[in-house]
Amino acid sequence: MEQVKFLESALTTSIIITLHDHEGALMKSALAKEVGTSSGTVDRRYKELEELGIIRIEKRGRMKNEGHWVSLTEKGYTVAEHLIAIDRLLQEP
Repeated sequence: MEQVKFLESALTTSIIITLHDHEGALMKSALAKEVGTSSGTVDRRYKELEELGIIRIEKRGRMKNEGHWVSLTEKGYTVAEHLIAIDRLLQEP
């Protein structure tokens, strides 16, 4: 159960669902903006999610401003699907 604790953060679940909704990779800075926070705030979450195998972060291009891209792994996609299903269940009367 220890590894489920990362879901306690609304920011963490927001990152996972946002990546799922975009069906691809987003730049780290764009993802932070999409979930309504700064890049610095989400950096720790990125590290935790990457260590759990939920996201992958890759550097694209050689220029500094080309940035790091974040995407869901296969495991991350499965977690996102479950989170969305739970949300739907909770919305039912």
